Order: sequence, then C-alpha cells, then structure tokens
Amino acid sequence: LGGRLSFLLNKMQADEEAKVVRNEEIKKMEAQIKTLSERCEELQRKVDETGESNRVITQAMRLKQDEVEELTVKLDAMQKMRREQDDAVASAEQHSGAGGEGPEVDGEGDADAIRAAGGRGRFYTESKPSL
Repeated sequence: LGGRLSFLLNKMQADEEAKVVRNEEIKKMEAQIKTLSERCEELQRKVDETGESNRVITQAMRLKQDEVEELTVKLDAMQKMRREQDDAVASAEQHSGAGGEGPEVDGEGDADAIRAAGGRGRFYTESKPSL
C-alpha cells in the first residue's frame, strides 16, 4: 500500500509541475500573441496609409498625364501651323522674284554684315511729331 501511495503522490506532483509549466507556456504564448497583434495592427495602419498615398499620387499622375496629352496636341497644332506659315513665306518669296537681292540682315548687326548681305538690313524708326 505504501508503494502505491508513493507512486500516486509522485504522479500527482509530476502532473502539478506539468500543469505549472503549461500555464507558464500559455502566458508566454499569450504575450507573444499580444505583441504580434500590436505589430500586425501597426503594419496594417502603415499599409492603409501607403495605399492612400498611392491613390493620391496615382490621381495626380493621371491629371498630369491628361495635361501632357493636351499640351502635346497643342504643340502638334502649333508646329503644323508654323510649318504652313514657313511654307507660305517660302512660296511667297519664290513668287515675288526676290532672287537678285541679298538676304535680309537684322538691323542690329554691324555695318559690314549688312553690306555683305547686299545692303538689305532692317532699320527701325521712331515716329516723332514734327514741329
């Protein structure tokens, strides 16, 4: 009977120690779960902030892309108009018979450059009332 009682007491003590160890492990796991949950919430908040920032940047890029496309259309139209004007000026010069004279030189060049160009410089005058 004494051996049986001793066995049962040892088993009960071992069970109690195992229960204490399990409770400690449970507390450690609960602390880990709490820490990981807080970290998860922090990371989720950062993801949400990044997503919002991403949406703002995407919207701004769309607006800028629309603006670039609009300006590209305007540039193309202006380049086309410029080519047409250049073509019109070139054809007008060909038809006017200006081939014998030298090219025009801006009036702000030196006198030698104007003479070398055939004397066709541009001169600007101010209109003053006569007395």
